[in-house]
Amino acid sequence: MAKKPSAESLRARLIETNNENVNQVNPNQHAPTGWNPGASWNAESKSGEIITGALNEAPDDWGPLLEHYGLNPEIYEIDGNTIQMTAWDGWGRENQGDDATSRVQYSFKAKIRLRNSAFDEDDTDLLAMLEEVSKKRKSRKKTQPKGGNTFVVCLSDWQIGNADGGGVETQLDALAALPDLLTDELARLRKSGTDIDEIAIVGLGDLHENCEGFYRHQPYTVQANMRQQAKIVRRGVYNVVVAMAPLAPRVIVGAVGGNHGENRGSGNRYVTDKSDNTDVGVFEAVYDIFDYNTNDAYKHIDWRIPEDELAITLELSGYYVSFTHGHIARMSGGAMNTLWKWWEKQALGRFYPGVAAANVLVTGHFHHFNIKEQRDRTIFIAPSLTDVSDYFGDANGVSTSPGTLTFTVNSKGWDNVRILTADD
Repeated sequence: MAKKPSAESLRARLIETNNENVNQVNPNQHAPTGWNPGASWNAESKSGEIITGALNEAPDDWGPLLEHYGLNPEIYEIDGNTIQMTAWDGWGRENQGDDATSRVQYSFKAKIRLRNSAFDEDDTDLLAMLEEVSKKRKSRKKTQPKGGNTFVVCLSDWQIGNADGGGVETQLDALAALPDLLTDELARLRKSGTDIDEIAIVGLGDLHENCEGFYRHQPYTVQANMRQQAKIVRRGVYNVVVAMAPLAPRVIVGAVGGNHGENRGSGNRYVTDKSDNTDVGVFEAVYDIFDYNTNDAYKHIDWRIPEDELAITLELSGYYVSFTHGHIARMSGGAMNTLWKWWEKQALGRFYPGVAAANVLVTGHFHHFNIKEQRDRTIFIAPSLTDVSDYFGDANGVSTSPGTLTFTVNSKGWDNVRILTADD
């Protein structure tokens, strides 16, 4: 049975319970070692500690306790993540005049810190430093990297003639909208302060669907023959170059071959060598058109058309960017892991020296947008022009988001990544 308290201890507790703000009982009654009530503050470390007396419950407001120990609650506060509690059996009253009863009593301990808005006299140097840094940042002029920026346009996986996602009609709509989308994006970037003095237009392959040799039911689903596919692709590329070439003093047009551009027969059988690729051949046809044209607006175009290489590397505003379709990388896990391992092998074997040294690798083939950056190297996977991804849905249960990948590069890296669609 608990020992009956003396009259003196009862009187002390009666006095303590008169403090309406704290609801405190006798602060010294059987407090555990190390829990003596009080508060401390170290001006040098700007930290302190407070220990309550015996309480019936946790304080809702620590302000009165801080003020009781001479700490202004407008300057100091409790760090709520540091509150500790101890409990013991003791005596207390619900209200003044009630009989004392046995109950569990509590004491609380917490760290004290300065409020965020509170600075004492020692902080004047810090405030002065912050003000000086702010002035310097405001006065610092933003400078564009030497050589400006290159606006990169990735023409990837049009697969003209494919029946997925609305087929040829949807593909024609997307191609018709593309020149305006590109010129509008270029104007938006310049208006926002991006200095663009070079444009790179690169075909990433699979611009044609082809008619056979890629999957068993292809001949039964394709919506355009090879002549029709070639005409649509040729005019689509031509329209993009006509729209963009007059808008920058330097223009680069390049291409790489994709698997759907290969000359195959039935049974996935190659008919000729890897240089026989319609994805590259269509850019040769467009080059001939501009080469014959006497309009000076197009004489500054630099054409980069490979013979049989399946990857090309361009120096764009001081940054090295490589382009490949992606089908030559042997599958190893997901799309991004496959490409990353291929790039690592190129860096080691240097079969394509430009790819080995590039800062950025841009691919298509996988019909969805993806990006990975690691140690100043970045891979972009460009999406398909339209939703030609029934196979993707069959395998993964979801469809992909189509569009045309664009971004900018300069000597410091890449920026302004966007996927342009006819809905923009």
